[in-house]
Amino acid sequence: MSSIPAQSIFINLLGQGNFNTSPIDRLISWAITYGRYIMIATEVIVLLAFISRFSLDRKLVDLREEIEQKKIILEANQRFEEEFKNFQKRLLTTKYLLNNQMNTSQLLSFLQTIIPSDTYITEFSVSGKTMHISAVAGNTNSLSLLLLRMSQEQQFASIEVSHIRKNPTKGLEFQVKALLK
Repeated sequence: MSSIPAQSIFINLLGQGNFNTSPIDRLISWAITYGRYIMIATEVIVLLAFISRFSLDRKLVDLREEIEQKKIILEANQRFEEEFKNFQKRLLTTKYLLNNQMNTSQLLSFLQTIIPSDTYITEFSVSGKTMHISAVAGNTNSLSLLLLRMSQEQQFASIEVSHIRKNPTKGLEFQVKALLK
């Protein structure tokens, strides 16, 4: 048995000749030369996109974990925040009440200086910028003097007198509503 070396077979699907003669030949020549580079570039882009997908997935997982941690921190601090807001609200209420108390005590001291000697207050209240007084005056002159003194003061924007009654044992009972400036 003699062995004859096998000849390699060469197949040329493009054929022989110059590729610059017809438009189809030029298109085939272009596809063979530049088409390879376009295919390689496309494959590189696809590979880069595939590889970047792993890093983007990792970042997404890290962000989700970070969000969960921050949610836990927020939930843990929510009660503290509510207590802090409640404390702030109580402080503001206390501040308002203390300021209002100072204004009320100053207003009472002021009224004490302008009320005639035979007049006394039975009820007194201040809410916001409105003052209500229920009082008893010995006679009409005392009532007139009180209203005159109140109207001369700059503290009052308006003064209303209502429910004037004569009580035989006490004197003139009346109510005053004054708006403070």
